[in-house]
Amino acid sequence: MAGTAKEHLGLALALRVPIFVVINKIDLCPPSMTARVMEQVKLVLTSPGCKKTPFRIHNRDDAITAASCFTGDSYSTSTTPIFFTSSVTGENLDLLTTFLNVLPQFQSLKEQERKIQESPEFQIDSVFTVPAAGPVVGGTLVRYAEYLLLQYYVFTESSTGHWLNL
Repeated sequence: MAGTAKEHLGLALALRVPIFVVINKIDLCPPSMTARVMEQVKLVLTSPGCKKTPFRIHNRDDAITAASCFTGDSYSTSTTPIFFTSSVTGENLDLLTTFLNVLPQFQSLKEQERKIQESPEFQIDSVFTVPAAGPVVGGTLVRYAEYLLLQYYVFTESSTGHWLNL
């Protein structure tokens, strides 16, 4: 696992938010590499500082079962779903979509409004560009909400050379 992924995991653990892992680009590596990555992820997740139970998602039933672990106030659930996907071929994206669609909603409209009012605040201190990765922002998370939503758009080049919005 890259250092950045470990840092993000550490932040999620500190904020006590539910964690799931998505490993992408499986179309580019042989099965032996995928198995090696899975072992590395298992080592990190089961380490004493993390204490998570890795749960690799193989089918739709696994995705639904994993989403059911994120109910109520179990933000520190020990089950950590792991998805292996390909944005180019679309492999296993249906499992990830099923998981995200089955995740529980807020308890009530009043509860949702309260959560929205507790929006996170991130103060950007620096912006720089990493070659082959793109822009990166650095700063301080001043205030965080109980639910932290990261919104992003993913674009990938298809085998025909066209860019697709995923």
